[in-house]
Amino acid sequence: MSRICVALAALALAVVPAVADTWWYTYEADGTYPEQEGFERNTMGGGAQRWFEDGAFVLDTWADPGIADFYAKGMPSLPDPNDPTHAFVCEWRLRVDSVSGGSNPTLFLLFEGYGDIFLGYQIGRIFSLHEGHFIADFEPGVFHTYCLTTTDMDSYALAIDGTVVYIGEVNPWAPASVVQFGDSATATASVSRWDYLRYGVIAVPEPGSILLCVAAALGLRNRSRRRAR
Repeated sequence: MSRICVALAALALAVVPAVADTWWYTYEADGTYPEQEGFERNTMGGGAQRWFEDGAFVLDTWADPGIADFYAKGMPSLPDPNDPTHAFVCEWRLRVDSVSGGSNPTLFLLFEGYGDIFLGYQIGRIFSLHEGHFIADFEPGVFHTYCLTTTDMDSYALAIDGTVVYIGEVNPWAPASVVQFGDSATATASVSRWDYLRYGVIAVPEPGSILLCVAAALGLRNRSRRRAR
């Protein structure tokens, strides 16, 4: 078995610990809208119906598929792609109740000078919009914790509820460094509940940690990709 396969097999069995010690930015809901926490609100079609329920921010565009309502905030810095001891981490807790049409809600990460990751939800499945395929399944109608990690903005790992389920490639395009979440597409509708969104660059805690395993696996994958080009 190749070193890459060994690393990825280890990731598939691993559990990602909580990494909320140091964050650049957070949106914790708790009765405040994202724009009150420094995110820029963008709307089309009049915007979504919004409210809070059990501490979560509910975003409902079911009234009209022409509605979009999403939130964006910049990143002050990025990890050094040559330093596997630091990683960009984005963690969010989300419940997807219903989706009609395409992929919504969405999470869009842009790394200036490197590329972007664009994830969209359908009922029970997550779609990588720029990679062009489904990447993971999940149980709809309940909250899940998602954690996305990249060390070099070239490849990334996605974990759901503590288990790494996918390693993918960053799309090579990005005009700025931005995190964007919400209902970002028209011609589709959804109801989603966001408990929190957190993102930042963190130090890999110690040898043997899952983040170091992720960093090693992504580095092996990227070296293999570069040799193949």
